[in-house]
Amino acid sequence: MTFDRGTIEQDLIGAAGNYKDQGSLSVDGSMTLGKLDTQGNAEFLSNILDATGTNKYFAVSANIGGTLTDVTYLKTYFVSCQVTGWDATVGDADTVTEASIDFMTMNPQSITYKGGKISDA
Repeated sequence: MTFDRGTIEQDLIGAAGNYKDQGSLSVDGSMTLGKLDTQGNAEFLSNILDATGTNKYFAVSANIGGTLTDVTYLKTYFVSCQVTGWDATVGDADTVTEASIDFMTMNPQSITYKGGKISDA
């Protein structure tokens, strides 16, 4: 996952320096899935091709670290993600179907950080 926070800057006349503030926030990333079934294929394709339908967004959830008390623990949960790219490897009955899905959050203005959790819900 990539978190990016832009900055804005405005020239000020008669001041010691320019005005600087936070810009927009964006979150995008990629995930790899193993054992992707046919229903998952249909949902991701629908999310890419038919963003106005019932599958407009999908949720992405991930954990990094050991336990909730571990200082390296970080949990993410985004409920409004859009698929931006999708690549799947489909084989026969002797292989595992894998997919790499690229996504971005659609409402970065709602993202919060609280107690080791980054969320837009």
